[in-house]
Amino acid sequence: MGTDATQTGEFPMGDYLQVFISDLYRSSQLKFEGTQDDWHGVKLRRYGIDDRDLESADVNASQADFFQFGVQGMENMSVAAGFPLFATKPHFLDGDDSLLTGVVGMNPNKEHHDTYVDFEPITGVAMRVAKRLQVSEGRK
Repeated sequence: MGTDATQTGEFPMGDYLQVFISDLYRSSQLKFEGTQDDWHGVKLRRYGIDDRDLESADVNASQADFFQFGVQGMENMSVAAGFPLFATKPHFLDGDDSLLTGVVGMNPNKEHHDTYVDFEPITGVAMRVAKRLQVSEGRK
């Protein structure tokens, strides 16, 4: 399987796919979210970011490997970037409530702000992809 979640060859029909997300500088799991059958009549298998990858190390100890200390829903990219840098889903979708209340005008919407990959299950070809990230510098 291609670890960048684009073209996989023979499709593994599991609930999780291990991928490398270059924008986040880390490997991650995509979780099966269901079948989509609105792409020209072709049924696709949708995978999205596993909620566990958005947890802080306080909740999920394995996240300490990625320096995920602090608020739920933020990916810490600071070590790789060399300065405080964090990625979230746009409008802090699936993030801690404190993120939403800390910024005026946030209106998270799963349909418009979530990341997913839709695969054709026989060939394993990614037919539809939405990589949606919001990046914030962490300086005060």
